[in-house]
Amino acid sequence: MKRMIGFALLCAAMGMFLILLIPSTSILRVMLFCVCLAAGYVLFCK
Repeated sequence: MKRMIGFALLCAAMGMFLILLIPSTSILRVMLFCVCLAAGYVLFCK
């Protein structure tokens, strides 16, 4: 279950990365991207 949640967070982070390419990014989006990427890595890869 932990790996499935981690994989979902990594996929969400990749989707947010695509949204970051749109010029109107806010600091909240960047922080949310970093949190999802880090949490997904910890849950899925470790």
